[in-house]
Amino acid sequence: MEIPVDVVSLKELGIESKVKEDGKNPLEISIKKAKQYYEEAKIPTFSIDAGLYIDKFSEDKQPGVYVRRIYDDREEVSDEEMLDYYIKELEKCGGESKGCWKISLTLVLNEKEIQSTIFERETYFTSKKCKEISCSEPLNSIQIDKKTNKYLAQQTAEEKKHAQHNLSNHIYEFMKKNLV
Repeated sequence: MEIPVDVVSLKELGIESKVKEDGKNPLEISIKKAKQYYEEAKIPTFSIDAGLYIDKFSEDKQPGVYVRRIYDDREEVSDEEMLDYYIKELEKCGGESKGCWKISLTLVLNEKEIQSTIFERETYFTSKKCKEISCSEPLNSIQIDKKTNKYLAQQTAEEKKHAQHNLSNHIYEFMKKNLV
């Protein structure tokens, strides 16, 4: 079943503003983004944000919502800097660790109706980088899918689609529940 909605981007709506991502967790940030863009667009708006939690990292080293903003100045780093940082941190704790992506989706239907959901996707990190690099997703070169035993950066399109199935289904069910 398809959900009877048309999806338009911020760019298509002429919205160029950026939301300051200063929340403590993905849920706070996805709510903030969806509310701000709803105020600008005046149409139902959704936002997705994610945070990363790595089991063997100490509390002060947890990326959380700062996956790409790893230093104190909270400026985004390049793919290469990001990958180097996480490899070094993983090496400090034995070279591998379980991890979890927490993905938050918020839907603002109007000023009074705001719905959110959180999806958790387990992953596995290693400090041993594969040859392949996923542009804009450098951590795929150090994440291993335990079902296929492949680095995420080495997965075929079909394997990626299968790996994302649970997240896609979660998003679909959330939208269907709140839009249909």
